[in-house]
Amino acid sequence: MPSNVTAGNFITTPPLIDRQHFIAAGRINLNQNGDWLDELIRMIWVVESKCQYNPPDGDGGRAVGPLQLHTAAVDDVNFFCNQNFSYEDRRDPEKAKQIARLYIAYWLDCHKKEIACRIFNGGPLGWRKTSTDAYWGKIQGVK
Repeated sequence: MPSNVTAGNFITTPPLIDRQHFIAAGRINLNQNGDWLDELIRMIWVVESKCQYNPPDGDGGRAVGPLQLHTAAVDDVNFFCNQNFSYEDRRDPEKAKQIARLYIAYWLDCHKKEIACRIFNGGPLGWRKTSTDAYWGKIQGVK
């Protein structure tokens, strides 16, 4: 279909920049499996402990392990994701990554409708604009 051709009630236009362009330009950095969450956790590890396997505890002893996880993250993952991680598991790099993956995935899933709605209403940064609060409230009221 040529650009700007009506399809039903919508005018279709080809995307100006496709996903591969963003990947090639470095805007999206995917690991070998194409999993953005694993790549994000790797980046968090770099920031939190410079990829150390056994870093010193941070945040007054409350942030522990390579990802500097707090007990609240373990508690949430165990409760909401029906897991059985111990607080000591935060020190194990592989278990810490599992905890982080489950924690991020759970809370992101809980908020993705709101984030998407607020971006739709307020643009790319709409998820953090107070001007989109009322719109999100209207959406929540839809049955």
